[in-house]
Amino acid sequence: MARRPVPADWQALLSALIAAGAIVGAFAGLFALTTWLERKGLARIQNRLGPNRVGPYGLLQPSPTA
Repeated sequence: MARRPVPADWQALLSALIAAGAIVGAFAGLFALTTWLERKGLARIQNRLGPNRVGPYGLLQPSPTA
C-alpha cells in the first residue's frame, strides 16, 4: 500500500496545529511547575503539610488544600 503525501493545502495547517500544540503543552507544563514550586515554598514558610511532605514528589498536594 503506497503512502500518499499530505496535500500542500493541509501541510501549512498541520504544521501550525502541531506548533500551537507544542507551545500550549510547554506553557501548561511550566505553569504546573511554577505552581508546584510556589506551593512548596509557601508550605515551608507556613510550616504546614505541603508538597515537601504530601505524597511522592508532592503530587498529592491539591487534596489537602482543597
